[in-house]
Amino acid sequence: MCAKLVVANELVGCILRRWRMPKEKFWLSTLDALKNLPAPTQSEQSPGENDPMGSVKCPHCGLINPAIAERCDCGFDFPTKTLKKPYHNLGQASSYTLSRGGHMSLADQVRAKRRRAAKIGLLAGILIPLVGFWIYFRMTRADKYAIWLRRFHRSEPTRLRFNMLLNRACPGLCVPVTVQDSVFKTSYYSSASRMLLFYPIAIILGVLDLLLAQRMSDVLANLGVGIRLAGYLGQVVAVVPLGLLLWYAVKKQMVRRGYVALTPDNAIEEVDVTLEKITQRKLGFRGVMVFKCPDEVWHQVVSLGISRASAVIIDVSDLTENVLWELRTSLEKHRPESVLLTFGVPKDAREELPRTARAELEKVVSSDSLSRLRVFYYPAEQPPLGPSRGRLYTNLSKRLSTELAACMEDASA
Repeated sequence: MCAKLVVANELVGCILRRWRMPKEKFWLSTLDALKNLPAPTQSEQSPGENDPMGSVKCPHCGLINPAIAERCDCGFDFPTKTLKKPYHNLGQASSYTLSRGGHMSLADQVRAKRRRAAKIGLLAGILIPLVGFWIYFRMTRADKYAIWLRRFHRSEPTRLRFNMLLNRACPGLCVPVTVQDSVFKTSYYSSASRMLLFYPIAIILGVLDLLLAQRMSDVLANLGVGIRLAGYLGQVVAVVPLGLLLWYAVKKQMVRRGYVALTPDNAIEEVDVTLEKITQRKLGFRGVMVFKCPDEVWHQVVSLGISRASAVIIDVSDLTENVLWELRTSLEKHRPESVLLTFGVPKDAREELPRTARAELEKVVSSDSLSRLRVFYYPAEQPPLGPSRGRLYTNLSKRLSTELAACMEDASA
């Protein structure tokens, strides 16, 4: 301290010699001027004058900040006396960071690294599955299709979903095709594959929704609402309505894109063009392809689908006149070996066709043709939710894929 005073005294002496002013007179005049200065008021004092550590207390959250800090970590701005966005949320240094000469502390660096990793991980977690699905759908294209026929408008909530077996059994083998009814209205597997480009748009809208919620939270905080309450209100006001609207839009598109709508005027032409695209490998695997067919032309549509199919799948669990007509038409256009009958076996029953069902089939099929038809048995009732259901679907889909491949081989022989 003494060394600093000596140096200051010598520096003042050099300046005064240049001005030709005695050093004693300079120091006396300086002391007189300091004595005559008015005492500063409480409002004029700097934040660090009353605090030996040079700190200031935030009036909003009570946090002690360095005297040179312009904004508290909670977002309170000292010069303007308003609540703004915290520096650390803007990707800038906090007040503690600024007090260290602009160098981020280890804790700030770790927090910034975690935020950056979370953003990149979220983006990669969204985009990589989409790319993977796109590659899967492209590589499982098939140039054949199998038409799935059954009794329409049969509502049994506990019945095993045969369309899920087709979704698992047919990739790379064939494209399953069917006609829409009141039970199987749309194929979500098909709509999901057709909406791969829609998902990034939905994700961007979701991110904008979150940014809007953050903005509304800041506005509410500036109006005097607490930070935590403002965050909750911003999420409720912005995220909930727009989130529900986005969910409704996605759900509606999933339903609409899960089938191909036909009209009486263009039904035959549209089906013919779609089936031609399948045989030319221009359509990736989309699960069960559903045609929404008007009642007045469904016979023509089914007949066209049967004539060009590589295999025909007919469920004979519940025989009706329409099912028997479908079987008779299939045998007129294909060999019996390329037709696969499916039958839902009731619980605790043997895997065989009942006598009543066999008698009905013999009315339209000869005994020789009936003996050459393949029959795929599956449980009529769906097992309870759990690992056993997944294992059942996996085993049944493998068996179904084997039977379909055999039908296609016999048909091409």
